[in-house]
Amino acid sequence: MDIQKLGERADLRPVLREYVEGLASIHARMREKLATPVGEAEALIEDGIARFRRAFPDETPLVGLHAVERAERGNWSHQTPLTALMIERWRHLLQRNDSLVNLVRRHVSSEPD
Repeated sequence: MDIQKLGERADLRPVLREYVEGLASIHARMREKLATPVGEAEALIEDGIARFRRAFPDETPLVGLHAVERAERGNWSHQTPLTALMIERWRHLLQRNDSLVNLVRRHVSSEPD
């Protein structure tokens, strides 16, 4: 696109929508590549939460639950939060942003669902 042909004033929305559509295409390919490892991680988190709930059924809510990796001497070497909220949010965003194609021809809004 020759920018000088646009004149002094130009509507940048079509160009920006094309750009965002390109980014969305990259995101879609990354989601495809990460689907298996993300699914495995989700299953591990959900299993950890379920194991804790079976062992401590009276503990509610599960705020601050972590999986802890111990080093050789018993010190914590790594900890990972176990929360279903993170998984739910991830799934919501995947569904909400599932189709960002043909943005040039669609009305786009930043309003929440």
